[in-house]
Order: sequence, then C-alpha cells, then structure tokens
Amino acid sequence: MPAHRAQGFHQSLPNGRLPGYVAAQGSELRFTSEDASTSVCMPFSGLELKLGGMNGDVPEFRHSSAEGWVLVVNDRALLTDPLLAAQPALRDSLKKAAGSKAWRGMLIAVGVMILLITLPLLALWLYRQEIVESIVNKIPVETEIQIGKMAWEAMKAEEEIIDDPNFKAQVDDVTKLLLPQINKPNGMEFQFHIARKDDVMNAFAMPGGYVVVYTGLLKKVQRKEQLAGVLAHEIAHVTERHALNNIVSSLGVSVLVSALIGDSSTLESVLAGSSEMLLGQKFSRDAETEADDVAWETLVRSNLDPRGLREFFEILQKEEEKLLGGLMKGALSWLSTHPATEERIARLRQKESEHLSR
Repeated sequence: MPAHRAQGFHQSLPNGRLPGYVAAQGSELRFTSEDASTSVCMPFSGLELKLGGMNGDVPEFRHSSAEGWVLVVNDRALLTDPLLAAQPALRDSLKKAAGSKAWRGMLIAVGVMILLITLPLLALWLYRQEIVESIVNKIPVETEIQIGKMAWEAMKAEEEIIDDPNFKAQVDDVTKLLLPQINKPNGMEFQFHIARKDDVMNAFAMPGGYVVVYTGLLKKVQRKEQLAGVLAHEIAHVTERHALNNIVSSLGVSVLVSALIGDSSTLESVLAGSSEMLLGQKFSRDAETEADDVAWETLVRSNLDPRGLREFFEILQKEEEKLLGGLMKGALSWLSTHPATEERIARLRQKESEHLSR
C-alpha cells in the first residue's frame, strides 16, 4: 500500500513529534517513523479525522486505542485511499477534508508576507520626511562641516573668488549684525566669500557655514537691509540643515532603513561623496518657505528692517521680467519646485502687515 508523508505527535517523544509515513493497511491506519523505531496503529473502527492546523486544513487522525497520539498527514493523497473511503464512519469527514482548500494556508502565508513587506514600505513613504529629519538630526556637526569643506574646495575650482575690500566691507557690515542672532550649531563658524559674476544676482550656502555671495547681488541691492535679507535666508538654509535633508532624501530605502536602525556606515560613505551634488542644488518649496520665515525672525532680532527681504525679491522679480520679456510671468511657479518670486513677495507682505499690527 502507498505510504504518505506524515508526522506523529505524542508528549513522550523527545521533541514532541516524529517524522515518518502513514498508510492504510487491512483494517487500520499505520504510522511508521522514518528510522522504523516507532510504529503506531489506529483501527478504522473508531478512527477520528479532524481538520487542524492554523488554517483548519490539515488532516489529523486520532484513535482512543492510541492514547495521546495524533497523526498529522502532510500528503493529502491519503484522503482518497480506497480503504479509508470504504469506511462509512469516515465518509463525511473525508469528504470535508478533501473539499478543504489546501492552498488556503499558503495563500494566507503569502498574504502575511506581503503585508510584512508592504506595511513598512508604506510607513516609510507616509512618514518619509519625519524619518529623513530624524536621520539628519543624528548627523554630527563635524561631519556636516567636513562635507561643506569638500563642497567649498570643489566650488573654488569653478568660481573666481575675489578679495575686494569694498565688497567685503559691504558683507561684513551685515553679517556682524546677523551672526550674533542666529542659532549656530556648536563648533560651526560661518565663512562668507565673494565670487565675481556680475550677471548672477544670488548667494549660495553650503553645509558647515560656507556662504558664497556673487558680485551681481552686491551691485544690485539698494540698501544693506536687502542684502541682510538674502544672507539671513542663506544662513537659514545652513542652520536648518536643508542641504543635508536634500542628500538624505535622495537615498534609497535600504540606506534609510539602515541609518534609521543605527547602521550609519552606508550613510557615512554616501555623505563623504555628496559634496558635488551640493553645488547648484535646489531646495524644495517647503525648505525655501522655512528659510524665508527663519530669515525674517533673524532680521527682526538683529534690529534690521525685515522689509529688506521682500524688497530684494521685488528687485529679483523685475530682473526675471526683463529676462523673460514679460512673456512667462508667473510660469516659473509651475516649472519650479521653488515658490515663485511673486508668491514669496505676497507671503512677506502678509508677515509685514501682521508684524506692524502687533
């Protein structure tokens, strides 16, 4: 008679179970262990068949003559054995067992595995920004300074850095008022450098306190409060660690998870090679808005007219309109992740109104 894979369970066994084979022979069901050291017989008369297991689809045989023994059948082909099928008392239970979905347990197991995989990924997607911020907060200031230093060295090779006393005095006149009012991380010292580009009305900040100011900006501002607004904005990008946020946000899921659970080796290697991506990077709308707000508060604490920040954007807006010939006014708000100049001006006007009404 064909033998079918099975497991015999009894409390007397060393591990509580014993692998083996079960077969219908004559008038009984016989279980024999793999090493043939144990044999259990269960007569057809009085034989009980129930479905057990976590999903209720595993055939289990019991008999009062084999007290405490349970034979769990792995090979469901036994259920169609003609000797068993000929037993009237087993007919209904065999039919029920044969009709049970053997694949249901596997399906449930697969479903559970999918959930175990997708739920963490869904949580990572839903709370990605919070996770990124948590990782960024763990990055030491020393690492941030080192990243900024490498980016600064790379930038020096591409820009014409000048030491013009007039431009330097213009920047120093503002920074001496701003720096005492900022929330500067311990060990970080801001450095301001001037790059010759008369057609670039901009400034640029890197982690670690490196700030580059273009001559085009210094020539266009009409009063120091406007320059103060721009530099306070760039300083805010550093103090709020927006560049590091950009780097960490660009990492893959595996690196994020490793960094989150404490394995920082991969993160450190990524940070070590990230200086190039800092050059010319763009910040998100939220980061730009936060930098505007932090800059505003810094200007107020520095006893500088905060309207200078809005005035700078108005100057920038006029330059944009000249550049675009007025044909694409407003279009940049759709083409860029940054807040459009017009939107930023409106926000700052609202802040000015609220400030004056206090």
